[in-house]
Amino acid sequence: MLGRLRNHSPAVLAEKIRFALQREARRWWNRRRDRRHASYPAAFPEGRLARWLPDLGPAVPPAQRPALQGMTAAYLEHRFDILGSGWQVWGYDAEPSGLEGHRYATVPRKPDVAGAWLAAEVNAPNVAEAQRLWRLLPAAYDPIDWQRDLISGYRWEPRTWYGDLAYGDHPGVDVKVPWELGSWHALPRLALAYSLAQERAPGFAEAAQYQAGFRNLVLDFLATNPPRYGVQWGVAMIPSLRIVNGLVAYDLFRAAGAVFDEAFEAAWRRSVYAHGRFILHNLEWWQGGVRNNHYLSNIVALLFTAAYLPETPETATWRAFAYRELLREVHHEFYPDGGNFEGSTGYHALSAEMVAWATALCLALPRDPLNTVPAAARRYLPRPAYLRAFGAFDEALLPKDGTAFPPSYAQRLAGMRRLVEAASKPDGLLVQIGDFDSSRLLALGPVATQAAASDAWEEDMLDLRSVADVLGVLVAPGYVPETVEGMGVNHLAGRSIVVPSGEAGAEREADALADWQGRIAAVQAPQRASWSWQAPGDSLRVGLTRQDFPDFGLYVFRSQRLYLSVRCGPAAQPVAPGHLHRDQLAVELMVDGQDVIADPGSFVYTALPEARRRYRSAAAHFAPRFADEEGAATEDEPMWTLPDWTPARCVAIGDTGLVGLLETKRGTLGRMVEILPEVVVVTDFCLDGGEPRDPGLIFEQVQQLPRTLGYGKRG
Repeated sequence: MLGRLRNHSPAVLAEKIRFALQREARRWWNRRRDRRHASYPAAFPEGRLARWLPDLGPAVPPAQRPALQGMTAAYLEHRFDILGSGWQVWGYDAEPSGLEGHRYATVPRKPDVAGAWLAAEVNAPNVAEAQRLWRLLPAAYDPIDWQRDLISGYRWEPRTWYGDLAYGDHPGVDVKVPWELGSWHALPRLALAYSLAQERAPGFAEAAQYQAGFRNLVLDFLATNPPRYGVQWGVAMIPSLRIVNGLVAYDLFRAAGAVFDEAFEAAWRRSVYAHGRFILHNLEWWQGGVRNNHYLSNIVALLFTAAYLPETPETATWRAFAYRELLREVHHEFYPDGGNFEGSTGYHALSAEMVAWATALCLALPRDPLNTVPAAARRYLPRPAYLRAFGAFDEALLPKDGTAFPPSYAQRLAGMRRLVEAASKPDGLLVQIGDFDSSRLLALGPVATQAAASDAWEEDMLDLRSVADVLGVLVAPGYVPETVEGMGVNHLAGRSIVVPSGEAGAEREADALADWQGRIAAVQAPQRASWSWQAPGDSLRVGLTRQDFPDFGLYVFRSQRLYLSVRCGPAAQPVAPGHLHRDQLAVELMVDGQDVIADPGSFVYTALPEARRRYRSAAAHFAPRFADEEGAATEDEPMWTLPDWTPARCVAIGDTGLVGLLETKRGTLGRMVEILPEVVVVTDFCLDGGEPRDPGLIFEQVQQLPRTLGYGKRG
């Protein structure tokens, strides 16, 4: 710690100390307040929530309806499949399955009708209101345990103030598991099932069961998770995802004709307001202005809460703030070619999905309220937020022609869509570059397969074609959406936005490929080594196309028989590489619909540090290395940075291959990828006397690591 501090100048060190002192002072004051007073809001906007969406139940494609029916039937029984848990009842007395031998003891609870049990679950100032909410539930209701990682069995203390929560400090325990449960992705699906049940769609239960399931689940959460207490309030991104899913679900229920009782309506409206307030006062920007997908989720959620809550000076301020920050973040978090700056295809898809829904909602809102700075803005925003959006805001980001979005914004959206489409392989699964944690904003229609042995539905978390669909609605005039998500965005937006001429992320030529092929051919063994994959039959070059994303660092070749991607770049990383892997110049290859080389994914994060390091190590990727490098991760490597991460540079590219260079402290390491009519050849080489590791040995090593098809799903 002291060594790191010595690396800073006195001015930077003083700024860090000032920031830390201010943060601790705010924490002390807010903790003191919440220990003395109830954290449920005493006042909130009066009136009904707005309506923005139509009944989308009929838009669910027939192929998705069996999965929707089966999964929502499980939700009604409080069975959830969360990040590799398998379908389990998420109750207080459920037995954990364990994660690689790590299991924690279960402490059963005995809920009673009056809610006396909540005195041991909820901090004292909130008990009375929690019990009142609990009594709105049916007498026989069996609650969900929102505080548990049901895989390991570990349970966070629900009376812990959110600023004092700790995670990542127990082996086998994963905070992402309860967070995923608490993001409420099940709720919009219950609303879609309600709509289809009203139409008497085959296999669905009575419509009233889905409405009751939604109402009860929400009230259960509100009673057992007071604002700012427990693991579900640990970081603002989780309440952000939760409230967007809750609002969309509620809107879809109402669009399908559902009517809720007044007690629920009041509790729900208050919770929407409480979520908005919490997010606003816990915006996830960090010292030095560092922001990523967390902050993007915050501003998207603020936009949704402001759009749905009754109009007040406060909600108008939230809306204007969120709109301006959305403009800023799209230019900050996405490169000109549309790729996300976090160096991950999974996080790119998540962030692009959030941008798409927020963009559509902005198009649905009246223009003037978006562009007008409310007179009371300073009163309703924390000072740093006010200064960002209305003080130090770059006015050049605002559109000049009365539209909602400038051309540069539209062009980035087009690039986002193009990258998601390019990174989706012929089987629909995403190429895994960097981390993938299965996060979504709104996964309405489940893409799933049914296991023959158990009839359980297994969701295909890597199939993110619906993200490309919602983006297509926004950037392609006349586009016809294919997914229920696309139908929702299409209704909100009502139209596409104008994308400037010239395709975003258009191909950029490097040096001629032929020149480098000759140069590499002259390199003698052992400074050069090759691996090839034979694919006899029709030429691999028939219909061959190429898509370049040089800013993001991905090049994709696709033909009738072949899909090949190469990770190469970017030139610089603007933020700490928290989601990057050691995958520079790594290749994924699919021939005739079958994977030859596939990235193994991420598995888990803090629950198993050794596995976290192993899955992002060089040994996990079909990427070039020096001959004496095994590529294994070191035990003391930080969890969220890669100190020796090195960008790669594409120095030659053509229609049938490319050459990339990796400049390291040991010298220059290169890789050439060539697509011949019946063979794919990978040649690794050194230009300054070093020796590359045989790529055939690297290929064999990579095959030994179990592949993950979503966070926590290994096998």
